[in-house]
Parts: sequence; structure tokens; C-alpha cells
Amino acid sequence: MTDRPSTPQPAPEPQPAATTSDSPGLGDSLNRFFAMLQRDTSGALSLLVILVVGVLLSYILWVPFAQPTEIVNDIVGDKNCAAKQPGTGEMRTCAATVAAWKMVGPLGIGVAVFVLRKHLAKWITKLSASLHPGARPLVGPLLATLLFLLVWAGSHASTGGQTGIIPQKAFPAIIGVYTYVVVRYGPALQQKMPTF
Repeated sequence: MTDRPSTPQPAPEPQPAATTSDSPGLGDSLNRFFAMLQRDTSGALSLLVILVVGVLLSYILWVPFAQPTEIVNDIVGDKNCAAKQPGTGEMRTCAATVAAWKMVGPLGIGVAVFVLRKHLAKWITKLSASLHPGARPLVGPLLATLLFLLVWAGSHASTGGQTGIIPQKAFPAIIGVYTYVVVRYGPALQQKMPTF
């Protein structure tokens, strides 16, 4: 046996960590999800997505979306009928006037949305063209939810915590669902019920 001096072996090179291209990222997951929506010929999955996302948007954006209407109502002023005798014609007239004044803010926001509808339509068209084909049917109904929420939250800011058939805050999502149903199923329903 000979004694040879050992030569140091080079350290193994470190392996790079797995990159995001090796594992699916958020973009890939969304693309797969939208492709699944596109393959769903019944439209039920898209309808469910619109309902869930619409409810989430309504709850999250309730307070900020109520602000424009509340600002307009603050400018107009807070009217009341506390000095009127209940049950009289004067009280009924006052109540109708107060209700009309309360609607100034929501109506003003609604008119602004109506006036800007062509700009909104152009923006929607551009946005839709840049999205996955499976996501495109979601844009209109979710925008309808947001636009209705803008008016609804302002006119129901003080009653947002109340619940009837559904919670006040969830109601704008129903507008999105309705919009989707009309766009998706309307033509087929019209063909099946021509006299309706």
C-alpha cells in the first residue's frame, strides 16, 4: 500500500431550485379553469362562478361603492318629516318628498353610468378580447353586478345588514346572474316560446 496524498474532490455543484415553469403558476391554473368553463356546454359552471364572485364583490365593495351616493346625498342635505303630524296629507307629501330627495344620489349615479355606457362598452370589448375565451362570458354579468352595486349600495347603505329572501348585500349578484341567464339562454328560450 502506498501512501498517496489525497487530492481534494470538487464540491458538487448546487442544483437550481425548481422554477415556476416546472410547477403550474396562477396563470396556468386560471387558464385551465377558464378552459373548463369554456368546455361546460350547459353554462351552469359559469353561472355558479358569477353568483359566487358577484356575492364576494358585493360584500367586499359595499362600503366603498356606497360612498359616491352618500356624498351626493350629503350635498343635497338630509330632509325629514319629524315636525309633521302622522297620518295627515302633509305628512304623506313630506314623506314622498324625502323619498325623492333620498333617490337623488342613486339616480345621479345611474344617469352617469347611462351617459358613460358607450365608453364602458368600448372598455368591455377591449378587456374581453384580451381574456381567455372561457372568461369572456363572465365580464358582462360581473360588470352588471358592479354597476348595480354602485347604485344599490348607496341607496341601501343604512340597511346593508338586513336580510329578506336574500341578504341586502348579496342582491347585486342576482343582477349578474340574471344578466348571464338572459345573454346565455335568452335566444333559446325565445325560440321555444315564440308567443311569450
